[in-house]
This record gives sequence, C-alpha cells and structure tokens, in this order.
Amino acid sequence: ALLTGIIVWRTLEDARSRIEYRLLDAARADAEALDREFNGTIRVLQTLARSPLLDGADLAAFWAEAERAVRAQHGWFAVILLTPDGRQLVHTDVPYGQPLRHAAEPGSLREVRDTRRPVVGPLARGQRNSKLRFPIRVPVEREGSLRYVLTAVMEPESLTEVVRSRLPETEEWTRAIVDPGLVIAARSRDGDRYVGRPVTAEGAPRVLRPPDVPFQGTSLEGEPLYSALSRGAFGWTTSVSVPAALLDGPVRDSIVAILVGGTVLILGGL
Repeated sequence: ALLTGIIVWRTLEDARSRIEYRLLDAARADAEALDREFNGTIRVLQTLARSPLLDGADLAAFWAEAERAVRAQHGWFAVILLTPDGRQLVHTDVPYGQPLRHAAEPGSLREVRDTRRPVVGPLARGQRNSKLRFPIRVPVEREGSLRYVLTAVMEPESLTEVVRSRLPETEEWTRAIVDPGLVIAARSRDGDRYVGRPVTAEGAPRVLRPPDVPFQGTSLEGEPLYSALSRGAFGWTTSVSVPAALLDGPVRDSIVAILVGGTVLILGGL
C-alpha cells in the first residue's frame, strides 16, 4: 500500500507539473500574441505618420486619409492627431473644423513625448461618451523634432481573439488581459461583466511583478484557482487560470483512497 501510494503520488505530481507548465506557457503565448497585435497597429500608425500631408500641415486632407485608415482597420474607433502638449488637431470621429478637446488619457501622451517611442496606454473613458477604449500612440517627427503625436483609439473588443481559448471547454481555463492601470481589458469568461473592473487587491502586486510559477488565488467569482501571468513589452499583462480542483482534486482523492485502502488492509490483517 505504501509503495502504491508513493507511485500514485509521484504520477499525480508529474501531471500537476505538466499542467503548471502549460499554464505558464499559455500566459507567455498570450502575451506574445498581444504584443503582435499592438505592433501591427503601431506599424499602420507609423505609415500614416509619414504622410506628406503632415509635412505641409494639410490637416483637412489628413483627416480624410486618417478616416479611411480607421474604416480599413479592425478594432479602431478613431484616429487622433495631437500636438505634443495634448491639444487635438484632428479627430476622425468629429467632422473636420468642429471644436476639439485635449487628450483624454494624458499619461501615455507624456510617455511618448519623453521617450519618442510608441506607447500603448490604459483603458480610459472618452470625453464625448463613457465607453472604455485605449490609445496606441506613436511620435510624428520631422527633422529631429517632435511635431505631433498620432493616436489610434482602440476598442477593447479588438482583444477578444487573444483571450479566446483554444482548449476544450471542459478544461475550464479562463484567460484575461490586464492593462497597465490594473484594469481588466478582456476576459474569456463573462467578459461583458468584468471588462473595466480592477483586479483584486490580492492579485495587483502579482500583476505588476508576475511570479515565475503559477500561484493560488481567488477568482472574481469567488472560486479558488491557480493562475499564471506574463507581462508584455508594453506593460500589459496576460493571465491564464484553472480551477484549483483541477490541480488539487486528483492528489486529494488519491490520498483519501490510499488511507481507505490502508485501513482496509490493516483491519483485514486483524
């Protein structure tokens, strides 16, 4: 009974290790896929930023060019051209010539201004309506100086494909994306309910510094689970979780079976 118990225990621990590895691998794969999505949008914006229309500040013609780009790209809500201090010059959701405002999410704008690099900002509510969207910004430089900041305003629904599970539903894996502000941007399970909500206080430190191994926690639904996290190049984090019972259940059941079997053997010997 003891030998059988040891063999069963080792077998279950090996199976658990494989699931933990799959969790980590899935979180990293999702983070890489998310970075590819962001980089794809950045490349389109950089192409638009090289438009000759911006050389001569022909903003009316650039509005039409940017509006065509929005219609051609999946998940884009609008393109905004801003001055480095945040004043909007072009907004494709607003007819050209109408009054415009300042940037709704200035943090990522400052980062572009300071680093001269593309930035993916966190979810923010628009000034014209309360819908959550997030900006992807690139610098527009001419002769070594920062002339403008070009922004694609993205719908969170554009991230749905990244968190769509490629596993059978019976495995109950939940995938999520968390923005740099620790707000849920996409979720494979009840996404409509949880997008826009902050992560739990328990999970926030781990999102900021993802551990190298899966950890035990509690889901937003209050269920025990194990999660693996991976942080991408733009400060966004992907999460892959499984119910705790998937990892702990077989071990617990085997211990019970071994104890019951051992008791039966002892009683039989008496």
